[in-house]
Amino acid sequence: MLITRDDLPFTQGLGFRTSGELWMPDPESWRGRIAGLLLWPFRRRHYTAFEGLRLASNWGRWVKRGAASQTDVERWNRLMRDTSGEAFKPSMAESIVLGDLPMPSSLCIGLGETSVDMTIIMHDGIVPLALARSELRPLERVAHHRAVRKLSYPTLNDLPEGVSVNPGRLRDDLSIAPRLIRNLVRLYDRMGITQIELVAGWSGGSAVWPKYGFRPKRRFRWECLKAGMRRRHRSMADAERHATQAAFDTAIDGADPRLIFEVSDLSFKSYDGLDRSALAVRYPNDLNGYLLQGLRWSGVLRLDEDVPRRRLESYLERKGFAL
Repeated sequence: MLITRDDLPFTQGLGFRTSGELWMPDPESWRGRIAGLLLWPFRRRHYTAFEGLRLASNWGRWVKRGAASQTDVERWNRLMRDTSGEAFKPSMAESIVLGDLPMPSSLCIGLGETSVDMTIIMHDGIVPLALARSELRPLERVAHHRAVRKLSYPTLNDLPEGVSVNPGRLRDDLSIAPRLIRNLVRLYDRMGITQIELVAGWSGGSAVWPKYGFRPKRRFRWECLKAGMRRRHRSMADAERHATQAAFDTAIDGADPRLIFEVSDLSFKSYDGLDRSALAVRYPNDLNGYLLQGLRWSGVLRLDEDVPRRRLESYLERKGFAL
C-alpha cells in the first residue's frame, strides 16, 4: 500500500504558541551552547505549532505550508514502512505517537533522503510541557534520540500570554519520559527499528537511561565510565563507602558494558545501619545517581536483544506505561 498526496496532513488542527526556547537544541549540550551564542535573538520569539501530525522541514521543526510535494510522498513511501514492507498512513503514525498524550500535542515529521526527523511537543492543556526529538534512519533500522526533556517555566513572566499559573512547578510529579519513550518504541517496533542510540549525561540521564536498557555503545567508553565511578566512590564518606564497597566492586567487575545495568540498580535502600536523613542530604539522587549522573557516554538499546528488551519493558511497566 502506498500513500498519496491527499494522505499527508498540513496546518488544519488547533494551533498553539511555543517559545523559541523549545526549538533550540538541549541547552546543556554543546549544540545548545553554540545555539545560545549564535541564535539568541530567536529564543524570545514565539512560533506556532499545530495539534496532531504535521509535515515539517527535513530537520523536523518548522511546519511546512501548502500542499505536499511529490518528493514528500515518495520519501514517505520509501522510509515510513512497517515490518511487512508496506507504507503506513500518516494517521497511523499519529495514533501511535500521540494516542494517549494530552491534547493539543503535536508531532512534526521532516522527511530527508534517508532519514526522518521527529519532534513531539507534549501539551498539558495549558502550555507546551515537554518535548522529544528523534532522528530515524529506517533503512539502517536505527533511531537516534536527540532529546527527551521537560520544558522549563522558571517564573510567571516566562509563561505564554493569558496563563496565570506556573505549570512547570505545579506538574513536577507528571511522568514525562516513560510515556514518550513507550510511544516512540511502539512506532519503532512497527517500523522494524531494532537499535536506539543516544548520548547520555547532559543532565541526569546517565543514571536513568540504563534503567531503560541503554548501555555504553563501546567497551572503551565503559572503561572510562568505570574510572569515573571509582573516583566518585572513593570520595564518599567512610561509612557509605565501606558499606557499598563489595556491591560496587561486583557491579563493575568486567568488560561487558551491560554491567552498567547493575550500577544503575545500586541503592542505599539495600543497606541497613546507614543514617537515612544524612543520605538524603549527601546523596539526593541515591547511590546510582551519585555514581553516574553527569558522566557522558554514547549509549545504545538493542530492541532485538532479550536482556535490554526485558529491562525496558519491566521499567516502563513499573512506571505505569506498559508496552
